Amino acid sequence: MLLLIMMMKVIRLHMSHAERLLSTDPDLKLIHVVRDPRGLVEAWRRVTPNRRSRSVAQMKLNAKLICRRMTTDCELRRRLELKYPHRTLLVHYEDLVTATDTVLADVYGRLLQLPLPNNLVGVIAAQMQATSDNGALGTLRANGSATATRWRQTIDSQLLEYMTDTCRHLLAELNYTS
Repeated sequence: MLLLIMMMKVIRLHMSHAERLLSTDPDLKLIHVVRDPRGLVEAWRRVTPNRRSRSVAQMKLNAKLICRRMTTDCELRRRLELKYPHRTLLVHYEDLVTATDTVLADVYGRLLQLPLPNNLVGVIAAQMQATSDNGALGTLRANGSATATRWRQTIDSQLLEYMTDTCRHLLAELNYTS
């Protein structure tokens, strides 16, 4: 028997669209990948070419918007988990880069209910431990763990304090407590 698995990475898909897709295709599975919003905002700051757009005031606005959006997506995902049991999985980006084998085993074992392909952990790990990065918008990382946590050393203290307060419910829900 030939088994065909198709995967698609969609960035910034609103969960309301995911609900329509899940209702249309009973074989569709959803992996909701989240990243600590403080890391997201700090990464955006680093890649934004316009100096004015990188101001703390602008980053605070971005932080408020991303936390609001992520909170809505998490609420919708929880509803989808109830409506479509065993078809959704929450994955933390930080776990994917630090415990690739564990996350992939969870994706395959719990969500897809398939054996984990022998070569997959190595393929994904190679993305996170490449010989060099392929740019801020690329997917290759010389040290994926460092990329996932770099924000802790580089984020503006005022922005960090604002985000920790503004996003506190989301951070708690996603278990981003430190």
